[in-house]
Amino acid sequence: MADDFGKKVEQFGQDIWKKTTDVFNVISKNTEIAGKQRELRMVYAEIGKHYCAKHGAEAGNEFHEQCERALAMAKEIEELEQEVLQHRGRRKCEKCGESIPSDVAFCPHCGAAQPKVEPEAPEADAAEVIDSWICPVCGAKMDEDNQYCTTCGAKRP
Repeated sequence: MADDFGKKVEQFGQDIWKKTTDVFNVISKNTEIAGKQRELRMVYAEIGKHYCAKHGAEAGNEFHEQCERALAMAKEIEELEQEVLQHRGRRKCEKCGESIPSDVAFCPHCGAAQPKVEPEAPEADAAEVIDSWICPVCGAKMDEDNQYCTTCGAKRP
């Protein structure tokens, strides 16, 4: 009798293990499927973006209205992003597109020279930079995150 009970418990344990493994495999495959579906949507979106940029204005384009709408929306988004950056005293680097302070001459991320902008009056109680480094070329004080000097463009040592 104890032998029967032991075999039933063992079989029950094996059944539970198999069902748990099956459920885990299904969840794993569903997660993989969802990831591939997201990736496919991104590929389709990229195709659409390139198509609109290349063929959006062509006469006879079967997706002309959708391309015009997409391009107009992209322009609106870009304008809104520029406004947000301006409110934050920032702009996009001309080369790498990273968000950078508006008053820098060189990008702190890639070192590219930036077009000159009219400087705003400095604030009297500007926050002091605590974590910083000093540019070995011009002596300017840089934020810890800057990889290039924003004054002269020298690479951080």
